[in-house]
Amino acid sequence: MHKSIAMRSCLFVLIGTTLLLIGCRNSGTSSKTMKPPANNGATATGSALLTQNADIQIDNSFKQPTKRQLPHGYTLQKNLVYTHVNGWKGHMDLHLPPKGDTPSPVILNIHGGGFIEGSKDMQRGFGVFYSMGFTVANISYRLANVAPAPAAIEDVHCAIAYLVQNAKELHIDPTKIVTRGSSAGGHLALMGGLLCHTDSLVENCSDTPVQIAAIVDICAPANLTTWHAMKMGNKSSSSWLGARKNDMDFVYSISPIAHINKRSPPVFIAHGDADATVPYEQSVALLQVLQEQGVHAELYTVCGGGHDFSNRERTQVNEAMCKFLKDVLNL
Repeated sequence: MHKSIAMRSCLFVLIGTTLLLIGCRNSGTSSKTMKPPANNGATATGSALLTQNADIQIDNSFKQPTKRQLPHGYTLQKNLVYTHVNGWKGHMDLHLPPKGDTPSPVILNIHGGGFIEGSKDMQRGFGVFYSMGFTVANISYRLANVAPAPAAIEDVHCAIAYLVQNAKELHIDPTKIVTRGSSAGGHLALMGGLLCHTDSLVENCSDTPVQIAAIVDICAPANLTTWHAMKMGNKSSSSWLGARKNDMDFVYSISPIAHINKRSPPVFIAHGDADATVPYEQSVALLQVLQEQGVHAELYTVCGGGHDFSNRERTQVNEAMCKFLKDVLNL
C-alpha cells in the first residue's frame, strides 16, 4: 500500500522500501589502463575534447574548478591518462583531499552533452563532494565523432579500473567508488556501475575486477529503445549509434534498464517531471525495475523541474543525494 505524507509544500511518497521525494519548483578496439604520476601537488597539462553543435542541449551546470578554487589541502592532478585506444587518450582530473587515516571515497564524474559534445573542463559544483571528503575523478570519454557506442561505456569502465588499480597510491577506497553523471553522463554513470555486476558488453579493461558502491543518476535516459530522441533518430542518436541505430537489440543492450539484477549497486535518481529532453517516465521505469530486483534505490522528483535545475532545485537534490550516499557508504 502506498502512503503519502504532506509536509509543508512538498510531498513524500513511500513506495515499498523506496522513498519517492517530490520537491517543489518554487521551494571493436582494445584499450589499456595507465599508471598515475606521483602526487606532488603539481598540475599536469594536456588537451581536452570539445565539439560544438547548437542542436543539442548540453548540461552547462558544471564547470571545472581552477586550482585556486580547491579547498585547503586538496590537490589537483590534471589530464592524467587513464586509458588509450587507437591513438585517443582518455584524460582524468583528480581532485585529491589531504591524506587522512583512512582512504577516501571517490566520485567518478561523467559529463553530459548528448554523447556528441561536452567536456570534463565544463564541470563544476564539486563543493558538495569536497565537504564529504571525496576524491573527485572527472573524466573525458570518446564522443561520437571519435567512436560510436559502446566506446564511451568502455571508457567509463576503464576509468573505474584505473582507480581500482591505483587505489593504494592514490589513497582511495576501491570499495567506495560512486559513478555520477547528468543526462548522457547519467546514462554512462548507470552503465558503468551496473556493468560491474554483470558479465556482458564490456571487454576493454575487463581483466581488473571492479565494483561500484553506488550510482548517482541525474535526468538520464534509462531505456534507449523508448526514449523519443533515439526513436526519432536525431543527430545525437544517429551519431552515437552509428551504423547500428536501427538494431533495436543492440540499442537495448546499451540501455541501463537491461543490466539491472539483484547484485546491482544502490542508485540515487533525480529528475524533473517537466523534463522535455529526457522524459521523467524514463526514471520512473528505471525505479520500477530496480525495485523489482530488490535494489536499494531512491527517486527524487523535482516538481515542475526541467532538464537543467535551478540553483535552488540543485541544492535540494544535493541535500537528498548526500543523505543517500552517507547512508549507503556509511560515511
